[in-house]
Amino acid sequence: MPLSTLNFYGFEPGQEARELLGLRISQIMDEAPSDAAVVVSFQSNESVIEGVFSIHSSAGAFKTKVSGLEFEDVMEDLVKNIQRQLKQWRKERFSDNSPA
Repeated sequence: MPLSTLNFYGFEPGQEARELLGLRISQIMDEAPSDAAVVVSFQSNESVIEGVFSIHSSAGAFKTKVSGLEFEDVMEDLVKNIQRQLKQWRKERFSDNSPA
């Protein structure tokens, strides 16, 4: 069973934003290796929000870090970056490396 941890430091997003983030994390966990442990953290420093999304699994580690002014923008950029990494991992994992 995959593990997911979510942390907020220096602020608390609204209920709607938290629900959207939960949906995005769930979607990513469906794409991630089966034994993935996901950690997502957000920290607010003055007017900047920094987000970190990391996945650790036996297939490897995936990590991205994004900063921005709006929580929703940071969240969406984190999701896009991690999805890009997972897409590349799947492409390499399932590519046909057998000789022709």
